[in-house]
Amino acid sequence: MKKTVSTLLAITLCVAIFGLPAAAKADEMKVAERWALGLHANPFAGYAPTVEYWASENMGLSASFSWYYWWSIVGLRGTYLFDTPVHILSMPARPYAGAGAGFISYNAYLGHAQYNSAGLEVFGGLLQPLSDQISVRAELEASSYGLTGRTGYRGFTPLSVGFGIFYHFGHS
Repeated sequence: MKKTVSTLLAITLCVAIFGLPAAAKADEMKVAERWALGLHANPFAGYAPTVEYWASENMGLSASFSWYYWWSIVGLRGTYLFDTPVHILSMPARPYAGAGAGFISYNAYLGHAQYNSAGLEVFGGLLQPLSDQISVRAELEASSYGLTGRTGYRGFTPLSVGFGIFYHFGHS
């Protein structure tokens, strides 16, 4: 599983850095009133299939479910997409920031302990359009979960870097 996550992260990073042939002419992506489906991955949460809706050019909501070895996470996020693009290799990437809430279920190896908890996260990153329909993202995320289970309380506060690829429905 770690090798697969690492491979997905490496592929996404290469696409973001070198782009696709269509990306050289990619304009600033318009996201208002569009749905998107994607796959987000990071070393903490593993893979997270994600669905999102952008209510305006700046505000979006998303929901995801991720799993990784002994835990699974359901998350809801609100994202603010900034107006001023950052040009990377002559392509307009848009910075974003947001916050979210999640629920984590952790089952320790061989079922010796089980923890469940709600938690919070803050994140920020860059949305890089490759075309009018496809975008890649790189993000830094900080989470905080207080796991309560049969064996007591454990704090869990990972800091992780994630990458994702998304398909946006409709046209801008």
